[in-house]
Amino acid sequence: MPKLIYAEPDDEITNLVDRLRSEKTEKELVFVLPGSSRVMHSNLNARLLRQYSNSLGKSTSVVSPDPRTQSIAIETGFSVFPTVGAFESGNAIDKVVNTGSSVLTPSVLGPLQALAEEFAPVPAPRRSRTAAPPPVASRVRTPAAAAAVAARSGYLPYVLGGIGVLLIALILFLFVLPSATVQVVIPARAISSTPTITGSTTAPAPADTSSIQTTIQQAQEQQAAATVTSTGQKPIPAVPATAQVVITNNNALGIQFQAGHGYELSTTDGAQKFTFVPAADLTIGSGKSSPPQPVTSKSPGVGGNVPAHTITQISGAPPTVTADNSAAAAGGVDASSKTVVSQADQDGVKKSLGDQLTTKVKADLLKSAGTQKLLDETFVLSVDATFDHKPGDEVPNFNGTVTVKASQVSLDDAKVKEVLKAALKKQAPAGYDLTDNPPKLAWTLVQHDDKGGVVLNGSASGFMASAINKEDIRSHITGKSIAKARSYIQSNIDAKNVFISESPSLVPWLPYIGGRINIYTTVENTTPG
Repeated sequence: MPKLIYAEPDDEITNLVDRLRSEKTEKELVFVLPGSSRVMHSNLNARLLRQYSNSLGKSTSVVSPDPRTQSIAIETGFSVFPTVGAFESGNAIDKVVNTGSSVLTPSVLGPLQALAEEFAPVPAPRRSRTAAPPPVASRVRTPAAAAAVAARSGYLPYVLGGIGVLLIALILFLFVLPSATVQVVIPARAISSTPTITGSTTAPAPADTSSIQTTIQQAQEQQAAATVTSTGQKPIPAVPATAQVVITNNNALGIQFQAGHGYELSTTDGAQKFTFVPAADLTIGSGKSSPPQPVTSKSPGVGGNVPAHTITQISGAPPTVTADNSAAAAGGVDASSKTVVSQADQDGVKKSLGDQLTTKVKADLLKSAGTQKLLDETFVLSVDATFDHKPGDEVPNFNGTVTVKASQVSLDDAKVKEVLKAALKKQAPAGYDLTDNPPKLAWTLVQHDDKGGVVLNGSASGFMASAINKEDIRSHITGKSIAKARSYIQSNIDAKNVFISESPSLVPWLPYIGGRINIYTTVENTTPG
């Protein structure tokens, strides 16, 4: 059912606009204007009311017994009714019936009146017998008369079009384009909060306002190392030569010879010496020879590889006892070294490739986390290497593969700050709210585990002040003068000061469109909470 809004005879267009804006839920409104009301005698006022109705999505009608109000409302596009009864029966009018009233707008009526005055017949003056005829005065045309002449000459459409353009430009300049900024300076009190925030890989319950969800990011990189040169050196010790000798007792007197460990053999020239190491002491009878006995050169190396029949001397034995090697001594090897795979070789490969792959997995983790923040303290890295040879193997080169794995916990920093801000809001008592000043929000990681669990110590500080309904303020100051707007704010809000700036500055009132008014609050003379 449309709502009837009864206007007072002295209401201005701003009063009707305020009434229109204050009806938040009603979609169909009917303005009932008394016959003495002049608010709709202006095309500008009617268009402004129509424009606001359309912008707010409302259907607006007009009830008025005044013919001029009816005419202008019809021209503007309103549904018009002469009486409330006619509205209730749905009998709208589309033209003014009263012929005694003119439906001409002031912009047309003025030039036509001037035209009538310009060309009205001038009565002949009475002539006096004694007075001379009056001089004929030159006729001066007023601007209105000039416009009327132009209209008579066929320029009336252009004149009316120019006037319409000027009116549209004036409406845009005065009512549509202006904007204003209202800064409300309010006293505030500092507040702070130090909540403890827990996190896990499981999403928190809707009612859990002190927890966040974490994510374990994982990455792996692998690279092979082929034909790595071995640099290890393995020392090869010298090996003594060995030989088999036969000891002969040439004593003709029947004296036996006891051959034991204490005897030393040497070559005929004495250059090489050999140690006689029998398994047991030998007793060699007169004119007898021993079985072949092993001897070892005392100096290891190839020098002990002497020819056959050169190991003949036995130190400490009677001259009648001789020795002989029927075969050359052999097996003597000089000291040397060989190239082998060293532990340092494999450690170097593991570190070199491991460092390169570590850089890659860190980049992979960062990419995987996206907009989330990685927690440095939770970074876990493992570097493994496998090789086709082990340290000490006598090979000139070897192959290997290095694998790097990493994991790191990430979380949404914006979510953490939402939790901190919510904790700060809880510190504000009823009737207070946080100010527009951005709060200071910070947190540190104090505990974590390898399953994505974290504990954060948070810190939040800001300012609170009496809650302010900006939409309510905006609805009451729209279209008001700066002085009235400031007076309303200071009388309804605990504000220390109000600064209002508008653009363009020539307009003496705030915009009629509430969306063109920006209201924000700032804090002055803050006190500790």
